[in-house]
Amino acid sequence: MRIVFLAALCLASAPVPLLAQTANPSVFELEPGTLVDGAAARIYTMVPDGGIVALNLTDGSRQWQSDDAAKPVGLLNGHLAVYREAGTKIVFLDPETGREGPWTAASLSLPETAWTRVDDGLGRSLTLSMKTTDRGADLLWQSESRTVRARPPGPGDATDDDIAFGGLAIDAQNGQATAVSRTAPLSPSLRFTMLNEADRLPNLQGRQFLSIDGGAVLISNRIGDDRIRNKYRWTLYDRATGDPLGRFDADRSVDAFFVAGKTLVYVARPYFWRDGDQFREDPLRLRAIDLDSGRLLWERALRDTEYRGPFPP
Repeated sequence: MRIVFLAALCLASAPVPLLAQTANPSVFELEPGTLVDGAAARIYTMVPDGGIVALNLTDGSRQWQSDDAAKPVGLLNGHLAVYREAGTKIVFLDPETGREGPWTAASLSLPETAWTRVDDGLGRSLTLSMKTTDRGADLLWQSESRTVRARPPGPGDATDDDIAFGGLAIDAQNGQATAVSRTAPLSPSLRFTMLNEADRLPNLQGRQFLSIDGGAVLISNRIGDDRIRNKYRWTLYDRATGDPLGRFDADRSVDAFFVAGKTLVYVARPYFWRDGDQFREDPLRLRAIDLDSGRLLWERALRDTEYRGPFPP
């Protein structure tokens, strides 16, 4: 495998939620490409046909849309950093309006062979991550290209795997970006964290999962077999007090989630199901649930960047 070093940051050996990397604990990444600003009650996310939208957290309504931006990456000093595929740039938008702000766009300077799209290809991907520093933020990127085979490579098989990575240091005062060097690739992001024995809420049975922002705990129990779609019951608790927040029945045991007041917001993965003699698919979605009643408040389709095309025979 050939690794290209382009631009030294010491990265944690284990992935941590964005909450632990940011100076503003109300800002966190629920899912790659879905950024939450709890203080503003706003969610920035990618839409299926391209572009990004700002959603009202309360009712899911669209506040603005930018068709030029491909992916929201982070918030810094009142500026929303987004990735623009055209020119492989980081552009800074006004989070209130979606209009381009006064900060100058910064080029990522990806190598010619790098994968530059937010949608994955066969064995190819681009990862973007932002973490705060004393002076602003480091915006980290990683482009991967891996050979996909129908069988494991043999002793004599050549490989042509590439991992290229680099980053930009962004000044919080003026948005000026300078290249930074890195010595290790990014760690995979976590969709959820299962609490160990020392961190569990006491006197509660079942596996306990911490929300992305660290504010809530989910206990998941299976309540049905595969004939039932929503065969898992999620029971939510306040992380600080242990008070129950409500419950909800879902088709997966757990996924990326957070709780705002009595509203559960979570990522619903694509779901394939049979309706009579037809097979149907529910796309990747962001869903908001009223924990008092279990009622769906709103949902939005998300851009699914996972590669779902053909594989080698």
